[in-house]
Amino acid sequence: MLPDLSGIDICKNIRRDSNFKSLPIIMLTAKGEEEDKIKGLESGVDDYVTKPFSFNELSARIKAVLRRYDPKVVANELIFEDLKLDRIEKRVFRSDKEIQLGPTEFRLLEFFLNKSQKSLFTRSNFRNCLA
Repeated sequence: MLPDLSGIDICKNIRRDSNFKSLPIIMLTAKGEEEDKIKGLESGVDDYVTKPFSFNELSARIKAVLRRYDPKVVANELIFEDLKLDRIEKRVFRSDKEIQLGPTEFRLLEFFLNKSQKSLFTRSNFRNCLA
C-alpha cells in the first residue's frame, strides 16, 4: 500500500502528464479481485500483476511491455511516438516540425532509436556510433 495516493491515482496522474504519457507502467499489487484489475487497467496501466508472483513471471511481463514500446522502423524512417527520423534525408521531425541536428547529434539519435530497449549500451557501442 502507498501512503498518500493509490496506485491508480498515481497512474492517472502520469497518464495526464504529456511528458510521461507513454511511460510503460506495470502495477504490482496485492489487490487481486476482478474489479481491482479492471480499475487498474482502465486507469492506464500496461499490465497488472498480483502478489504473489515469481521473478520469472515479472521478468517476462516486463519484457512483453517493453516490446510494445520499441520504436517502429518504417522503410528508411525510425518513428517513436511523435518523433520521426528520416535516414535518407538525414532529417528529424517532431510533431511534423523539423528539428535541426548536426551530424553527430543525428547519429546519436539514430543509434538510440534503432537500439532495442533491452540492449546494453557500452562505451564500445558509442564509439562505433560516433566513428
